[in-house]
Amino acid sequence: MRTQRRLGFTLVEVVISLAILGLTVSAILFGYTFCSRQAEWGAYALTAQADAEQRLAQVRVARWTTLTASPIDELVSSNFPMQVSTRDYNAGRITTFSVTNFTTLTVISTNPPLKFVRVDAVWSFVPRGRAGQIFTNTLFTYRGPDE
Repeated sequence: MRTQRRLGFTLVEVVISLAILGLTVSAILFGYTFCSRQAEWGAYALTAQADAEQRLAQVRVARWTTLTASPIDELVSSNFPMQVSTRDYNAGRITTFSVTNFTTLTVISTNPPLKFVRVDAVWSFVPRGRAGQIFTNTLFTYRGPDE
């Protein structure tokens, strides 16, 4: 008696193949959405960093002289109030977000004169379909008078 061999796939093989295919496609889609969300977050972070660097540059050019007949000190907190800037980001959809800069000036020493400068850029990231988070980019430096 001869047994006849059938060619083809069994139902179990087809189901297992479809399950593997489904897992692969869902992993690719998850990876794509994760990467696009991270790229958008990176663009927001770079924009906030640029705003903080711009404010720090403004602090660096403020006049502060102590050895002249009439000392000048433009490096005071009232010259650097809270600053809110609105930015647009376009990645398939136009998104508007705000960056708020806070500048803190602290006198470290009076002899020799030295101030601590800190700039905080606060911004929020709200990805599609998720709750938002607040982030802060911080820059700091020390500053002496221009002599």
